[in-house]
Amino acid sequence: MLRLLKKIDTSYFQKENISFFFLNVIYFSANCMFFGFLVMYLTSKGYSGFECGVFNTLISICALIVQPISGYLTDTFITIKKYLIFTSIAAIAFTFALPLTVSNPILAAISVMLMAALVNPSAFLADTWAVTLRETYPHIDYGKNRSGGSIGYCITSIAAGYLVAPLGYHILFILHIVLFIIYILIVLTIPDIPCRNAKSAQPLSAEPSEHKSLSFIQVLNILLKNKPYLLFLTSSFCYYASMRAFSSNVSYKVLSLGGDDSMMGVALAIGAIFEVPFLFIINRCIHRFPLNHLYLFSVFCILFRGLFMAFAPTAGLMYFSQALQACSYGVYVAVSLEIVSRLVPPNIRTTSITLMVAVTSGLGAIIGCFIGGALIDSMGVDLMAYIMSIPCVVGILLYLIPMFQQKSK
Repeated sequence: MLRLLKKIDTSYFQKENISFFFLNVIYFSANCMFFGFLVMYLTSKGYSGFECGVFNTLISICALIVQPISGYLTDTFITIKKYLIFTSIAAIAFTFALPLTVSNPILAAISVMLMAALVNPSAFLADTWAVTLRETYPHIDYGKNRSGGSIGYCITSIAAGYLVAPLGYHILFILHIVLFIIYILIVLTIPDIPCRNAKSAQPLSAEPSEHKSLSFIQVLNILLKNKPYLLFLTSSFCYYASMRAFSSNVSYKVLSLGGDDSMMGVALAIGAIFEVPFLFIINRCIHRFPLNHLYLFSVFCILFRGLFMAFAPTAGLMYFSQALQACSYGVYVAVSLEIVSRLVPPNIRTTSITLMVAVTSGLGAIIGCFIGGALIDSMGVDLMAYIMSIPCVVGILLYLIPMFQQKSK
């Protein structure tokens, strides 16, 4: 027992880690309240599978547009801390826009897009904040901190699934507001970082030097000439198209198995809790294994997730497919951040990461959500899962072929 205690890294339990851990707990809990049960909520209001697919597509369009803009803004004009506070206050103000407009599909879609534009960039902005702040506070452990999001999402999804039946969906919107108030209070406890692309901005650990900010077009030109970055971007796009088709339509698998909100809550919980062990060890894995191998592991996991989701005749196998996605995403979210951070200059890191998120959770998710919703209406959820496994195979091949070519030289 004494040996075990000696191995525990007590340096983790410092203010910055605790703040980032609970920041993730609260953010992903709030995200679960609004977006995790969005399809079930819309379905209860009479929306079809295709219409729900359109809503998910609109959310992805918002990510495609807003993510790189938020990245450039926080690289150049406003710090991540101030940006998160401002958007959180706005999210609180507009939380009840959806239930007030749900009877009108156009207004409801606008309210969902507004919420997505406000809060969806927050996750990767906070991740970038943690990775950048690690240069000043080396004890910051991104993987363990990010596991707080999985734990929060797991607990919240189970609780929300059981709260809806007696209290109705309005309880989720009320809790969404409460959680974002707590989120703002936690953001205030974390040290701020400067905008590295601002005029005369200095890296956190560098000698003073003149620095001129790059325009958004200049940043894009730099990234478009970065072939390794573009290769990873393309492969990740394919990965995300498959992953989002599966995750955004899991409620239809639940319904096809005769499940209800409580089963949906358990499915969402499993899809979150299995991320935790991978996030706890990912920091060590990143230092022990090649990032390319870890990334491919995550893509293969999502491929098998789709195949098991399609085959699953019981709730148990459906839950297993959820666990596979959790394993995949637990690795992907940390590895993708590290890959991009190492491929691009530090002064455009936030823009590069949020552009990657825009192409994946934006464009990739648009394809996945829209085609997935259309396939469900015409062919059913099982056949949709088989078909949407194809982009995942393409993503694997896109990443493997250049690796083999490089080894053969």
